Amino acid sequence: MNYFNKLPTITYDGQLAKNLLARAKLSDETRDNRLVFQRYTMNELDRVDVLSNYYYDSPGYSWLVWFSNDIIDPYYDMPMTEIDFNRYLEAKYGSVEVSMRKIEFYRFDWISIDTILTPQQFAELGKSSLGKIRKYYKPVLDMNLIPVQYVVDQKNYTVATNRIEQITINNISGTFVVGEEIQVSGSVYATVASVGNDYLICKHIVGGLLVGNIVTGQTSSARATITLVPAQPLTQNIDINEVIYWKPVTAFEYENELNELKKEIKLLDVRFKSQAESDLKRLMSR
Repeated sequence: MNYFNKLPTITYDGQLAKNLLARAKLSDETRDNRLVFQRYTMNELDRVDVLSNYYYDSPGYSWLVWFSNDIIDPYYDMPMTEIDFNRYLEAKYGSVEVSMRKIEFYRFDWISIDTILTPQQFAELGKSSLGKIRKYYKPVLDMNLIPVQYVVDQKNYTVATNRIEQITINNISGTFVVGEEIQVSGSVYATVASVGNDYLICKHIVGGLLVGNIVTGQTSSARATITLVPAQPLTQNIDINEVIYWKPVTAFEYENELNELKKEIKLLDVRFKSQAESDLKRLMSR
């Protein structure tokens, strides 16, 4: 069955055409029914038409794969190959290298923390300057609901940035751009959040911003010298004592996670293939 043959015909600019905005949807009840779908993880060599031929005995059911996964764009809504993924990063971020350095947000890094605290250790934390980190732990209870130990809570907390600082600059050449990455005298990087006549507000700061440092815009090529760094940041989202519990998520990591998620698809059970085809014909004929 050809999905597009079942789309309603409309008159556009004096010509007959298929109404591509008409689109049926799976009901929530069907979508959540695990007995109706088979889970499948796509690999780099998979093509939807080949997958359709293997599972439904015909490449003509590619539409059913897209339909079952709410895929509108068969290119960008499907997982990209490594080559296409790198091309995508180059087009969006300028280079793969930049995407691997550019920070998008920060995530609670529970995966890297395997510390287990006794009830006594957990209580002692509350008496020290590290008391705030107790919020990252949860109790393990015995049969009497008494805590026997505390383990790191496996929750994906996120914050927009680690801290925000306003730096005063002079000897400015060029114009800095909001959103661009800046390099600060070597290996220190940050992202421009706001630009003023003699200052920059920065976020996603890796390392320290120091008076005398040269700031260079990685997109604009603007340059300036830092003349003042306030003792306190405008915003401190991650306490200095909690830094080890957080991990910066780069653009590369974030885009890769999204691409990996696209590999996890659902295939409508072959037993319902004919019913889905009949239902779609009926809906499209209305």
